[in-house]
Amino acid sequence: MPYARFRLKQVDTLPCLAWCACITRGESDVHIYHGNSVECALDARSFHEGAWSGSHGDGNFDEALTFTGSGGRVTEDGVVFASSTHTLEPVYLVRLQNTILCSNSMHFILSEASDWLDVNYPYYEADIMTIMFGLTRYKSSIPTRTGNTLRSYYRCNIVISDDLVVTRHSKRSPPPFVTFQDYCAFLHSEVQQVAENAAAPQRRRRYKPLTTISSGYDSPAAAVVARAAGCTEAITLTRAHPGLADRNDSGSQIAMQLGLKVTEVDYFAGRNAVPEFPEAEFMATGHGGDDMPLAVAEAELAGTLLCTGFHGDKVWDKNDKQPSRSIVRGGISGCSLAEFRLRAGFLNLPVPFIGCIRHPEIHRISNAPDMAPWSIGGKYDRPVPRRIVEQAGVPRALFGQAKKGVATPYQSDTGRNPPMDRVLCKASYLDFIAFAQTFKRYSRRTYRMHYDIMHGLYILNQRVVWSGKLKRALGRVGLSGPSRVWVPWRFAKPWSTNFLAFYWAATKMRQRYERSVR
Repeated sequence: MPYARFRLKQVDTLPCLAWCACITRGESDVHIYHGNSVECALDARSFHEGAWSGSHGDGNFDEALTFTGSGGRVTEDGVVFASSTHTLEPVYLVRLQNTILCSNSMHFILSEASDWLDVNYPYYEADIMTIMFGLTRYKSSIPTRTGNTLRSYYRCNIVISDDLVVTRHSKRSPPPFVTFQDYCAFLHSEVQQVAENAAAPQRRRRYKPLTTISSGYDSPAAAVVARAAGCTEAITLTRAHPGLADRNDSGSQIAMQLGLKVTEVDYFAGRNAVPEFPEAEFMATGHGGDDMPLAVAEAELAGTLLCTGFHGDKVWDKNDKQPSRSIVRGGISGCSLAEFRLRAGFLNLPVPFIGCIRHPEIHRISNAPDMAPWSIGGKYDRPVPRRIVEQAGVPRALFGQAKKGVATPYQSDTGRNPPMDRVLCKASYLDFIAFAQTFKRYSRRTYRMHYDIMHGLYILNQRVVWSGKLKRALGRVGLSGPSRVWVPWRFAKPWSTNFLAFYWAATKMRQRYERSVR
C-alpha cells in the first residue's frame, strides 16, 4: 500500500523543532508528533525543520546541496527522511516488529519506542563520537535496553518503502572547485540561498541570520560570508571557565571591523540564570558537551539561522596530511548542540561544511601558489579563511594568531577528562554525583581491571603506531607500519566518572519527552 500523506500532530509541550515519525506496515498514513515550529506542507506530504539552498516553495530540501535541519517527504518510492548535509546531527531510526520510528532526537525516539539506554553497555559515547572519524568509519548503531538497535544516519536521505525496507541514498555533491574564486563564490551563493529560504514569507516561523565570531580563523570567515547574505549581528564567547581568563577568545574587534553588532557571552558568569541542569541537554547528545557555553545565549539564538565555523579546523587546514571526501573531522565541536537547538528554536549553518565533500580540492586550493600571500606558516595556518577575512578589510593581526578554544567539555576527544566539579554548576554536580553512585556495575573490580588493561594496550599500541624509529626501521626493509591503532578507540582514555554523565543527562531528556507526549 503506497503512502498517502503525513498525519501530523502538533504537541506544544515538545521542543519546538523536535519530531518523531511512526511508519506502520499496512497503513497508508505516516503519523508524526512534532513541536510547534516544525513546518508542515498544506498537502500534508512533507514537513521539515530547516533551511536549504533552494526555493522554500519547492520543498526539495532532500535534493539541496546545502541543507541544515531535517525533514520528511512522501514520494512514489516511499517516505524520504533527510538529514543535514553537515555531520553535526543525524536522523535516528528504530525498527520494531511491524513499525519503524524515525526522529531528529535520540531521546524522543527512544521514548516513543518505550525503550532506553542499556545501563550495562558502557561505550555509548565512544561509539557516538566516532562520527569525527568520517562517514565511512563511524559506528552507525548502538544497542538499547530491550534489545533494539538505534541507528544514526548522517549526511544522507533514507527511503522507507511500504514493506519497511530502508535504503540509504547519498547527498548530491557540489561541482568541482578549481580556484579560490570558484570555492568562495560557491560558499557565498549557498549561504545567500539558505538565508533567503530561512526568511521565506510562507514559513510559519522565519529565521534571521546571526553569526558566531571569535579571534580564530573559522568563525570570522563564516561571519564575512554571513554578512554578505544580510547578517548584521554576531555573538562571541569570551571564556568558558574562570581559569581561562588569559584565553579570551572574543571576536568583538573583528565584528566591529565588519560592521556587525556584537553580543559577548560569558558562560560561567551567566549560567546560574539559565534553566535547571543547563548542561544536561548538551551532554545528552553523547558528544562531549563542547558547546555548553552557548546555553547562556538562548535568548539571542532563538529564531535565528546561526552561521558557525565548525569543521574549519580540518577542511581549511593547509597542513592536513590526509584530505578526505568522507568528512573526517578534527574533533566533535558543534555536535552537542542538537537537543538545545531543538528546544531553543534555531538553525545551525556551519559554513565550512558547505562543499566540504570536496576537501581534497579545497586542500589543493589552500596550497596553491596564488594563496601564498595569505599563508603565514607554522601549524596554525589556514590561507582560505585568512584571505576571506583580510579581503573583507580586517587587519591580519586581529585574528588567526593563536588557537584559543575556550570550551570546557566534560568528555574530551583526546587526553584526560576534566574533573566534573569544574564542568558542572553546583546543583548539577550534586545531582550527578548522587546519580553516579547508583551505577555500581562500573565500580566493580572485574570491570575496572578489564578496562584498565585495555586502556594500557591502547596506549602501547598508539606509541607503536606513532613510533618514528619503527617506521624508519620498517621502511629500510620495504615495509610499512600500522596506520591506525588496533585496540578500539573506546579505550583511549583512563576511566573516570565522566563516562556516566551521558546516562545522567539522558535521564533528564527522557523526562522531557515523556512529559510532553504521554
